[in-house]
This record gives sequence, structure tokens and C-alpha cells, in this order.
Amino acid sequence: MLSKKLIKVINDWDPIDFFPMAPKDEYFNEIKKIQEFIINNSNISAEELAEKIHNIFVQSFGTDVYSGNIEQCTVIAQKFLCDKQL
Repeated sequence: MLSKKLIKVINDWDPIDFFPMAPKDEYFNEIKKIQEFIINNSNISAEELAEKIHNIFVQSFGTDVYSGNIEQCTVIAQKFLCDKQL
């Protein structure tokens, strides 16, 4: 089951600007990969998580669609890591 917190943070960020037109599960696969990474790497830093988030979105959407950067991903990573309970 995907974390409601992860879903909310990614959907609020909406890095591809899909909303409000896209279904709320548009980022399901990316959220699942982020959650698995967090669960499997309990002592990660915000920088490591930011790099992973960035790479996941680049792999999923390519740089022609996803124009996010590490700084944006670091802010998102810090939101995840501020509360270890997913």
C-alpha cells in the first residue's frame, strides 16, 4: 500500500503539471519506486533521496517532459524525511 504522505507530497508538487486534468494516481509508479527506495535505505540523506527522486522522474518521463532539478527534489526529499513514518 502506498503511503498517503508520499502521494500527497508528490501530487502537491506535480512535477509534470498533470493536475487537475490527470487522475490522482498519475504518479503511482514513481511514488512506489520512491517508497521502496526509502524503505530499503533507512539511513539515507535528503541529498541521496533527492538524487533518486530526480532519477526516477527522468527515467519515467525523460528530460523533454520532466524539467525538475536537484534543488526541487531536495525540498521534496526533506518533506519525506522530516517524518520517518510513511
